[in-house]
Amino acid sequence: MLLLPEYLKDFTRWAYVTGWRAGSIKSLRWSEVDGDTISVRAQYSKNREAIKVPIVGPLRLIVARRQADREGDYVFHYPDGRPIGNYKIAWRTATKKAGLAGKMFHDLRRTAATNLRRSGVAENVAMQITGHKTRSMFDRYDIRSTEDVRAALVQREQWELGEQQRQLTPVTEKVQ
Repeated sequence: MLLLPEYLKDFTRWAYVTGWRAGSIKSLRWSEVDGDTISVRAQYSKNREAIKVPIVGPLRLIVARRQADREGDYVFHYPDGRPIGNYKIAWRTATKKAGLAGKMFHDLRRTAATNLRRSGVAENVAMQITGHKTRSMFDRYDIRSTEDVRAALVQREQWELGEQQRQLTPVTEKVQ
């Protein structure tokens, strides 16, 4: 993200955390920030359903930075206050300089879905955050790796060892 222009850094961070589409992020106006919640109106959502997300953690920091840099109605904007339009040339230039040529902004949607699942967020809640309407679409974005399978098997082994330990514990200890 260091190679992106300043006006795209928080825009990109928002996509990385939430998995929102670029169009939904570009459309965000300060009037849609309501206390500690932010909304994407249905007309700016691909599936025509509004998305509402609490502003916590990294999102709170992004909103605070954007508030300090506020120029006009849009949360994310060019330095002169105009809403972000075509970001793709700047994105392409930055990814090429970073040695990540071919990576698309939309890949952040996949990354967010995968990170939410890996961090233990219930999949239906992750879908609500990312704006995925169907489980099949979420599954297309949620990338599972060999490392995920390894972690699951280690987790299962730890659970089994805990179960065996509980079975070995004398009944008198369980009662006390």
